[in-house]
Amino acid sequence: MRPSESRVRGPLDLRVMKKTILSLCIATSVGCSTYRVSPLTKLDIPKEVNAPYQFEKTSNLGEGKHCFEPYLYVLTLGIIPAHCVDRYSVYNDTQQVGQIKVTRMMGWIPLFMSIFPGWQYGDDIILDIEFNKLIDKKTS
Repeated sequence: MRPSESRVRGPLDLRVMKKTILSLCIATSVGCSTYRVSPLTKLDIPKEVNAPYQFEKTSNLGEGKHCFEPYLYVLTLGIIPAHCVDRYSVYNDTQQVGQIKVTRMMGWIPLFMSIFPGWQYGDDIILDIEFNKLIDKKTS
């Protein structure tokens, strides 16, 4: 074997590193997300709704465990979930109807949380639809 053809293999072979990084990206991208919308205050729903509900986010930064510091979420590849809570004020015209809280969890544990009452699978939250579901539960 000529010196130009010899290849030094160490414990961190470049091909192994590329495969490892690709595997990590795939593993973290297939993690799950669930959410729950719940009232924070008593909801004063008017009997006649003249306009669609409007939502104003009252918490600038998300609250919850590992929401903006997802070190454990990333290092454990989603085994320790990221947990975020956002708060919204709900208005109908100019009258405040109440406040709601949206709790989101991302990782592997939320895959199993969607079977519990109130939790929905996915991360694309449409507040109008979820708030109407909340009102339907309250009135029935």
